[in-house]
Amino acid sequence: MQLDDDDGTIMNIFWTDGQAIMDYSVFGDAISFDTTFSTNKFQMPFAPFIGVNYHKQTILFGAALLYNETTDTFEWAFRTFLQAMSGKQPETIFTDQCAAVINAIGRVFPETRHRLCLWHLYQNAAKHLSHVISDHPLFLKEFKRCVYEDRSVAHFENRWHELLVKYQIGGNSWINNLYKLREKWATIYRRESFSADMTSTQRSEGMNNVFKKTFRKRLCLSELIQAYEKCIARLRRKEKYEDYKSRHTNPVLCLPSLPLLKTAAESYTRTLYSEFEEEFKKQFSLSCILLSTDYTVSTYKLTSFEYKNDEAIVAFNPTTLEIWCSCKLYCCIGILCKHTHKVLTCCNIITLPSQFILNRWTKHAKQEIFTFKPNTDDSLDSMFAHNS
Repeated sequence: MQLDDDDGTIMNIFWTDGQAIMDYSVFGDAISFDTTFSTNKFQMPFAPFIGVNYHKQTILFGAALLYNETTDTFEWAFRTFLQAMSGKQPETIFTDQCAAVINAIGRVFPETRHRLCLWHLYQNAAKHLSHVISDHPLFLKEFKRCVYEDRSVAHFENRWHELLVKYQIGGNSWINNLYKLREKWATIYRRESFSADMTSTQRSEGMNNVFKKTFRKRLCLSELIQAYEKCIARLRRKEKYEDYKSRHTNPVLCLPSLPLLKTAAESYTRTLYSEFEEEFKKQFSLSCILLSTDYTVSTYKLTSFEYKNDEAIVAFNPTTLEIWCSCKLYCCIGILCKHTHKVLTCCNIITLPSQFILNRWTKHAKQEIFTFKPNTDDSLDSMFAHNS
């Protein structure tokens, strides 16, 4: 708790528990922080820290009640959260477009990529560009195409310029300010950091709906925490159910004899295997052309039979089995994309390279929490220091 220096009253409160701290050690690579939900006796913003587990289910790492929404308050909440989580910074954090939050993130999470919530972005667009939307029903659809443009920065820039000219919004201050923040929301930039397939604080929005059903109006602190604990207990029961399914049932493979899919099915949770297999099957709609070979690295161009604009470049080293794709799906989500699957198939690679099985998506991701492997040198040093 943070107390007021003058009269000792409570200003800000943060709470978590041991299970949430352990979950964060495995799944704390991408988090969402949202303050739009307020349901307590004093109408203080309720701010949960939300993540994604290995079943792609929502998990809670903790929550805060905040006195106000200033930079200092957010900085206190982030520093307190960071302290509880042993100083581990997330790779990516999603928030709404709040200047105070942005400033606090810069101070507390300098190593973290900050992304803007797309849900809030569309809500703000509807507010600040209402006259454009009312006059042009197709505007939001074209606006979203700009947001999700992922071919190249040049393609994004061209679409953005066309949007401004077509709808004559080049002089709109909100749209110009949004463009300055494009690296925080445009897909072509967002793929530079791991996001666990989160694109916004939509999980926060989903949790808000859960909170609305569970929390009564004007709850006191003890009632609020009890209601929160009921929510988190339900989420953990759902996780245990999915754990059982993943460990005791087997998915039906589209190619049962292929070692690559067998390894994936044995490694990933059921949810992640399903997504992995979908990407695998998409390769059959692609053509693959060898562009060049430089020593041990070969570069390929992948083109879709269905969509002319769907192209990607893949670099592959068959000696080390290292592979890189311009779509950067593995970078931001952690599973191999359809383009890399196509190249592996063309190169007769029928096994799944172990370096591309991201532990946080596997059935036994949490085992590392309970497995302590002491550093031998450190252990010896401690022993000698103790004996001396």
